[in-house]
Amino acid sequence: MSIVINSIQFHRAGSRSTFPLALSYGTQSVILPEWTPDRTNPALGPVSFLASPEERCITVSFSRTNPGFTAIEVQALDADYANVCGYVEPQQVNFGSESDFVTLALRLTGGVRDRIAAHHDTLLWQWKNAGDSNWTDIRKTHHSCYTVLASPGPPWGDDQPLWVEVLEAIGPWVDGCGTSEKMQDAVTSRLYSLGEPPHAVLHHFGVAQYVNQTTFDCEHLLQTLGSRDFGQNIECQDTASAVATFANAFGGRLFVNQIERASTKPVRQIGDTVFAPQAWGFHEVARFHYGELSDDDPIWDAFLRLQSRAPEGELPASIHLQDYKARFCRGRCSPAQCMIHRGLGKVIPSPAEGGMAQSRYPRIESAIERASSRDPWFLWRPVPIGDLLRDWSIQNSWVLASENSELNGSDNYLRKKGSDADPLLRIGITLHVSAAIALSCLRGLLPLFSIEPIEYNLGDCAFGLPDKQAIAFVRGNALIQVTNAGPATESILSYADGIDRLLTARESAGIGIREEQGSPSPIELPIDLPPDAGEGPVWYRLLPDNGTIYADRGRLYYAAKTTGEQLVTVYRHRGAAVDVRPVSFPVE
Repeated sequence: MSIVINSIQFHRAGSRSTFPLALSYGTQSVILPEWTPDRTNPALGPVSFLASPEERCITVSFSRTNPGFTAIEVQALDADYANVCGYVEPQQVNFGSESDFVTLALRLTGGVRDRIAAHHDTLLWQWKNAGDSNWTDIRKTHHSCYTVLASPGPPWGDDQPLWVEVLEAIGPWVDGCGTSEKMQDAVTSRLYSLGEPPHAVLHHFGVAQYVNQTTFDCEHLLQTLGSRDFGQNIECQDTASAVATFANAFGGRLFVNQIERASTKPVRQIGDTVFAPQAWGFHEVARFHYGELSDDDPIWDAFLRLQSRAPEGELPASIHLQDYKARFCRGRCSPAQCMIHRGLGKVIPSPAEGGMAQSRYPRIESAIERASSRDPWFLWRPVPIGDLLRDWSIQNSWVLASENSELNGSDNYLRKKGSDADPLLRIGITLHVSAAIALSCLRGLLPLFSIEPIEYNLGDCAFGLPDKQAIAFVRGNALIQVTNAGPATESILSYADGIDRLLTARESAGIGIREEQGSPSPIELPIDLPPDAGEGPVWYRLLPDNGTIYADRGRLYYAAKTTGEQLVTVYRHRGAAVDVRPVSFPVE
């Protein structure tokens, strides 16, 4: 080969058409130049352009193997006719008389410059002697290229280069958007849609899972979105931070804004199927403002839908704050005057880590730690809560005032038969990917208590208010919350205990504590759990004899504690009937 490409560099300091990126959730910088002959994997050298008419230039190093070539022409064709970066028109390259190497800037032509886009670009490099008519191929080079609308906004910047993982995960949501408003609408719509049944990934919880006061755990949320596990909780602080952080990655300029004393008109929270009024101490949205704060500022809220003439309601996206307050607030509410950006960092451990955040109540923490040492059962195949509760004896005096479509929903209300009063009891049942995460979320409720809660003998671990007006407990991978929701209150311990007995269903579901003796690699659980065959809602409870069951990407996995023969008892529930089937399999 007479002409060799030694390196290709797209980004350079001070560029007005590109900006730096980071790999592995910000832990690795992209090495420059992005392409060399020994580093040809496009994933290791991603490039991001701004959607602007600014000139795009790349720096390319060539070498010659024939000293007779002094003046040549090179070009780079768009091999797929779809490149984001564009192509290189014929340009002259002059080698000096004393060197076989030359580095020069080449101008890129065409490419995507008016909208958000992503593509694995291919450039076909060619050369010829000056004055010749025939081109000779040098090689093809491959590049992961992205176009965003403008330079990324906070928290992204010089000290926090934009993560490639954000471009990869959120790029398909906003692909083709040519304005920041459309892009921000798309982020809001797509995030809320992840809570839509019947295959909801996210649902509201009451406690922020990815946010603390100043930090947003973007890495954890991206992992959740990538795995699409069921039972992932989210709260308004999480959605507001996610919308702002994701939108700003593609050129947005959104802040997080807090609305105080948020008593609402009927809204449909993420993961719910019904509209209901809410009473929150505050609520957070993503907001744009320029200069002085104004009621004309647009906001984006991926946590809820507002009631409208359409049965599904309206998602608040690009809606003026004044209009939003009129349709959202019941009574007086006021947005805070401060606008914040949360930095990036760890808030709670990811599902793979299975740890738990700290709190101020060590006695309850110890109870949660003890529960974490057990081998709990695992609940699978969410079912309508109405069907789950239908055979419950409490239904003799209570009826469902409203319900979600699946057990994996959130708020469901019970009221006494013959009563027209507001719903009296609120029941929330949330499934998680593992018992460890369910216990982590239980611990996440502790900051809501202004006084130390009382520990109750319920489930794997339970605590609540001293007057038994609110109780939360974990049984296996399920987190259950029972609270008074109406003007009249009463002790709810017996109702919480009834739900726990309903879930465990059989005396033989005893859960013991076992010592860990080894750690074989997790395997996909070799158990066939057929879906509902038209004979009524079916759900399963699995009790491992020697290991832990968890979910990942819609599949069940088994982590044995010792090698050898394993036993999992499968309880198949259909209405009041329960079938029991032991399944054994080896683990090497």
